[in-house]
Amino acid sequence: MMSQVGKSIMLSALSEVFAFSLAAFTGMPAVQGFAIFASVAVLFNFILQITCFVAFITLDARREENGRYDVCTCKQYAGPLPAVYASSDDETSSTSSSEHETLGHVNLTKSSKPQLSPTVLREYLMRVHVPFVLHPVSKIAILFLFLLVFFVSTGRLVYSVQLGLDQSTALPRSSHVVQYLKDFQSYTRVGPPLYFVVPDGVDWADPEFQNRICTIFGCDDDSLGMIITRAARFPEITSVSQPASSWLDDYLIWIDPHLAPFGCRTRIGNPDQFCHPDDFFLLCTACISDKNDPKQWNAEYNRPSRESFYKYLAPFRDSECTETSGVCGSGHADNVEWKEDGGVGAARFYELS
Repeated sequence: MMSQVGKSIMLSALSEVFAFSLAAFTGMPAVQGFAIFASVAVLFNFILQITCFVAFITLDARREENGRYDVCTCKQYAGPLPAVYASSDDETSSTSSSEHETLGHVNLTKSSKPQLSPTVLREYLMRVHVPFVLHPVSKIAILFLFLLVFFVSTGRLVYSVQLGLDQSTALPRSSHVVQYLKDFQSYTRVGPPLYFVVPDGVDWADPEFQNRICTIFGCDDDSLGMIITRAARFPEITSVSQPASSWLDDYLIWIDPHLAPFGCRTRIGNPDQFCHPDDFFLLCTACISDKNDPKQWNAEYNRPSRESFYKYLAPFRDSECTETSGVCGSGHADNVEWKEDGGVGAARFYELS
């Protein structure tokens, strides 16, 4: 037997071992570990096939020749010893010596036909299992059960499998990076950004329109920003995980000296030169120096006047966030259409879903 299949088994096994061994030189730890284990497993499997497997097959043939059961090998058949292989009646019993092959001490000839011995397992399969499976009702029931399990498993798989690869599976459990990946996934579990766009053509300097958009003190309860903020309180229903980030909120805070002391400031004696948030406070003064001045502030709505709104819009656009002032306009560069004449076009409010 080994003289016929031994060569093909050896060539196939050595090819797989060589292929997996090449993959072991990759720099990816997960692939490298898999390749090493696979190559070693295939090599040992080949060794066991040409040693232990052949020995066990020979012992099983001797067991069947001696009339012993396949489950309980210590017990022999109660009846007469069955023939393991018997010659057919229509063929002569004489064969040439070249037609014989020996497995242990059981003689096999090309003219012989196998006569299966009545073991317990064969009796169960032939008398119980096979007739039950081949029954017409059983065929329909098995087909229906298979389709049911297939569709249920497919439907559950669609909703349970997540996109992407869990990077922690590529690392040993004792690695400190595993805990980092778990924390990163737990605290940064967000979806794609969601944008609410306000088109061009609106009057951003109008205090009533500002109150319909913003979320700070004095804004309407049903403003766009307040609606998104309330939706973020129930992320499992709305899929909105965080309140929207609005450039208008930051600008109204930045220009108000009471809300942002280190926001909009100019040099004392030189109102055209704007101060950096880290500049010494005694050298600067607030852009809105008098809230009672209607040219600077709209006291009715507690919002900057139209003149102040457009006057300080460009400095806000170029302002940078620092440790002293966390409100700036540079973070909204991609979300606002800054016009060349100093106005504002379309703008979008983004949040994480």
